[in-house]
Amino acid sequence: MVGGRYYAQGGGFAVTDVRGQPFYSAFQRLGGVAQLGYPVSRRFFLDGFTCQAMQVGLLQYLPETGQVVLANTFELLSRFGADDWLFARGIPRPIRDDGSTSFAEAVVIRLGWLTNPAIASAYLAPPPGWIGPWTAQDAINRYGLPMSRPENFGLFTSQRFQRIAFQVWQQSLPGLPVAGTVTPVLGGQLVRDSGILGPLATLPQAPDDDASVPVDLTPPQRDVPDWPARRSGPFAFRATTSATGATFPAVSPTADGPPVTARLVRGPVGQYLVVLVEAQNVSDQPAAVSTLQLQLRDTSGALYQPLSDLSALAGQAVRLPSQGQLAAGASATQAFAFDVPAGSAPWYLEAADQSGSSAAPGLRIELIEPPAGSVPLGNSPPEASLPRVLAPTATPVPTATPTPEPPPPPTRAPTVTPTAEQVLPGILRLRVNEVMRPYASPAGPASAGQEYLAVRVEIENLSRAGLPYGPGFLSVRVRNATVNGQDVGSAEPLGGGTLGVGETVRGVVGFAVPAGTAVTSLVFRVGNNQLEVRLP
Repeated sequence: MVGGRYYAQGGGFAVTDVRGQPFYSAFQRLGGVAQLGYPVSRRFFLDGFTCQAMQVGLLQYLPETGQVVLANTFELLSRFGADDWLFARGIPRPIRDDGSTSFAEAVVIRLGWLTNPAIASAYLAPPPGWIGPWTAQDAINRYGLPMSRPENFGLFTSQRFQRIAFQVWQQSLPGLPVAGTVTPVLGGQLVRDSGILGPLATLPQAPDDDASVPVDLTPPQRDVPDWPARRSGPFAFRATTSATGATFPAVSPTADGPPVTARLVRGPVGQYLVVLVEAQNVSDQPAAVSTLQLQLRDTSGALYQPLSDLSALAGQAVRLPSQGQLAAGASATQAFAFDVPAGSAPWYLEAADQSGSSAAPGLRIELIEPPAGSVPLGNSPPEASLPRVLAPTATPVPTATPTPEPPPPPTRAPTVTPTAEQVLPGILRLRVNEVMRPYASPAGPASAGQEYLAVRVEIENLSRAGLPYGPGFLSVRVRNATVNGQDVGSAEPLGGGTLGVGETVRGVVGFAVPAGTAVTSLVFRVGNNQLEVRLP
């Protein structure tokens, strides 16, 4: 995929630089899969910004700077009323009033809450692969300020920050990290699981659909009466979510049926527009919602009618129950899908009479990505006591590996295929199947004076508990230093996660090493355990 990459892991989503919004470049710069995990959503428009969820956190595009940065994930969850839900999952509730009277004072006070040595060390340490100085301001830029003090949850102690939460494990139990291990909480996954994103933003993409137009979680409803007055026949309507694309995501007609991908029949100039609409029967008689009750109009005046088959498929994909007649006063969500020419936005969703012919003035909802900052979300205001740190205030966003626009796939680098292996009894087996140096990364060249070394590894869990793995657990020895692993864009990346008992994983992990310098060995570290394999 030009200007990005499609990841089947995490549900099946692409991270790209399309539309001039460098999500993929930022994703790579911030550490890629090793640091942020896999994407778990499409792009969506939220809180006035275009965003995309990764497992560890949210990325957001700032139009005033042209940058993509980490969003204040845990502030967002708080504004949507998820604090009790998070607390049940081991995330402390936020301290809303820190007693400060200025941002500078808030920084001093909140950094004083870093009282757990392990969490403080993880927060203040540079991310794996970082080269150059690292300061407390860099940590604030990357993770935000503390929103809580450390709190003991039994198995672990947890502390919440604006953009991340850390847990330090206090007991070694089967299937859990070793005591003393600090792990980041998957904040982006929590946003997805909380339901904030809704069903359209989390529908998987087809591999050839970059889904560059964001799912709009807040369709602006401007210059219209209150929604009960937006009528079509016996129903009042309001749009809750809209999304566009060239193909409709793969869905199963039944719970165990084969996936189906709906493609439009209008050719490459066509795209779908799906709108989820809440309909309420405001009459005093039972009535059934019909696709004939709404129509779409663009700025040229062209009129579009809903497609019954695609509307049904969209409703099925987001698991809307099939609706018969709605009782008086009852409401339900209905999917309306249209086939529209690309570039015909903005569109206006209008009421129609039962024949679908004439527009009624009672309903007119604009569907378009609104300008940045124009559509606030949530019913409660942001926390006044905690300033939002959306963009770097002094230094650039931390960069693990500078990544220019990806070139076409390169030819294979020179390789050697050794079979080096070491075993840590009762813990793991580490095998080196191939070493590639220099490695031509699809993500672009290494920094000046460096080159990529890629190692194809095999890791087997020999313990009686889960074994965490990923590029961040691997490093290579170079002179008297170590260089941490990273995702270098291989078609067979190592990925990350937890190996079950007896399970084996294989994949490629990369290292940015000084050009021409001898690399002596590969090291795997987890907790207090370390295993080293010499490289030929």
